[in-house]
Amino acid sequence: MARKEIAKAIALNSIASSILLTFGGCCSNVFTLESIVHGSRGNIGNIVTFSQFLFVSLNGLPHFIDTSNPPSFLKRRNVPLRVYVFSVLLFYVGSATNNSVFMYNVSVPLHIVFRCSATVITMLLGWLLAGKRYNRPQIISAVLLTLGAGITSLYRTEEFSWESLATYSMLRDDISVDWSFFKGVMILTFSSILLSLYSLFNEWSLRRYGKHWRENIFYTHFLALPFFLLGYKELRNEFQDLLNDTATTRVPLLDLHIPRSFLMLAANVVTQHFCVKGVNVLASQTSALNVSILLLIRKFTSLLLSIYIFGNKLSKTGFVGCILVFTGALLYSRSTRLTSTPEVIPKVKKHI
Repeated sequence: MARKEIAKAIALNSIASSILLTFGGCCSNVFTLESIVHGSRGNIGNIVTFSQFLFVSLNGLPHFIDTSNPPSFLKRRNVPLRVYVFSVLLFYVGSATNNSVFMYNVSVPLHIVFRCSATVITMLLGWLLAGKRYNRPQIISAVLLTLGAGITSLYRTEEFSWESLATYSMLRDDISVDWSFFKGVMILTFSSILLSLYSLFNEWSLRRYGKHWRENIFYTHFLALPFFLLGYKELRNEFQDLLNDTATTRVPLLDLHIPRSFLMLAANVVTQHFCVKGVNVLASQTSALNVSILLLIRKFTSLLLSIYIFGNKLSKTGFVGCILVFTGALLYSRSTRLTSTPEVIPKVKKHI
């Protein structure tokens, strides 16, 4: 009896630790990202994405080094390389485009809310590609998510009126449309589709090859690093912009003045690591339903922090859109009878 109680206490402590990692890491990551966006003079999406991928890769590398396995000197994989390559293409392009939208007048609060609507995209792709079927509450939640994201996108800074509706429907001649913003929304939609495909592909991979989340995180980040060479000029320019930040912070022990944006970038990659680790550890310890609800609460917390700490404004109509998004996401989570991915690890050969 005592052993069962000890085991239960250890399990609860582990879950609590993963929840702390998820909330602390992900919410702090939003804070650092907002700081970088506010302090930059141009696009910083590429350098942020590259830094995150590099840090996660270097942090995970020691777990996969095997000097007895030349020429790669990496441990034999549980999942074939071709699976990771396709996964990397989806994950890299999705992440890169996701972080590039800030140069198109897309605010962090809008980014958070719009990404929540990725649930409906995943549902549609699951229906089209995997033949999944959904019940009425799930369909209603999809409508709420889509409607909420649309309202928040169109009325993020102004209140709803029939005149503004006519403007957006192009019934007036004196319209003034922020095409840069709409381009950002289209890129964000494209990113959401890719990341939803990535999630569905990972679901298939887990069922086919078993749970190897640590290996998956490492290879999806490590194999993506060469892709950043395609935009090395942008990386160099964005890195230089961060170093040229006039706002500096003094490091007492070293007596150095370091650009504040550079420090925020360092904090961003560290918190992103904790965020990714927390979500994946949590997914391995509890049901998918619990993870979904916890992530929903985390996103809502991040949105509130972004609005109140940095003074971002949303109109009353925009808040209505937020409520619809989170209500739809919660309804979808509760109406989906999901369980954790079965712990079925097939006896497959290791891959060099």
